[in-house]
Amino acid sequence: NMFNNCTSLTVINIPAIYIDVSLAGKLDMTNMFNNCNSLTTVNSFHFYIKSAKIGNLDITNMFSGCISLRTANFSNIYANTNTKGYIHMNNAFKDCISLNKLYFFDIKVISQTGDGFLYMEKMFSNCTSLRTVNFYDINVITMTTNGYLYMNNMFSNCTSLNTVNFYDINVNATKLGYLHMNNMFSNCNSLSTVNFSDSYVNSNTYGYLYMENMFSNCISLITVKFIDINFIPDYHYGYITMNNMFNNCISLNQTNFFDIHISGNNNGELYMKNMFNNCTSLTVINIPAIY
Repeated sequence: NMFNNCTSLTVINIPAIYIDVSLAGKLDMTNMFNNCNSLTTVNSFHFYIKSAKIGNLDITNMFSGCISLRTANFSNIYANTNTKGYIHMNNAFKDCISLNKLYFFDIKVISQTGDGFLYMEKMFSNCTSLRTVNFYDINVITMTTNGYLYMNNMFSNCTSLNTVNFYDINVNATKLGYLHMNNMFSNCNSLSTVNFSDSYVNSNTYGYLYMENMFSNCISLITVKFIDINFIPDYHYGYITMNNMFNNCISLNQTNFFDIHISGNNNGELYMKNMFNNCTSLTVINIPAIY
């Protein structure tokens, strides 16, 4: 709540914040600019935590309710720890109704001996002016244990969102790997184009990829390209669910899915129930390989 209700604040420039410690490190910026209703621009954030034990970077609700915020550029956000690592970004821009352009890249949780967690749920929910999203190089990497990436409802109800470009969204875990994208773009009723590529879950034991209702009720969605979506549990169980993924996408006329697969040495499950339910304009489907 550092700048909570600073109603005349317009521009933020914070080039870098570092924490490099021998024990546990925490950077807590929750509600930091909450209700700064004149804030228009956020530039050049670089947050970095390096710790020998638990590292926790938290920007939950950081800009929530900043109704004049138009542009946000975030890059180089790291939590690099020897044990558990956390980055919390839930609701960070929720209800920023003037936000129209977004660049997010190079967000990483790297954990040497503990679990890694990256939370981005409802991060941009109800950003009703947001038109273009460019996301790339979002990673959770664990050397010995489990990795979790949560993006459920991340852009739900962004009613002006038109174009989405997602590249290199990955979970690379030694044990369990989870990537959750349920309802990620639900009710984005202006969304017309989606490009999603080079994303995977790579784990040595169990792996889970959830994409249920991901584009549900995106009534303007016309074209979708999914390229190189891989799921690689090496020894045990692999699970992908795409149930109702494009439910009620009534304008969707062409889909291109390339290289969607589960690869492993034990059980694998792929669910696509009602994936294109009520897609009444769909004329062409290209799915060269699902295996």
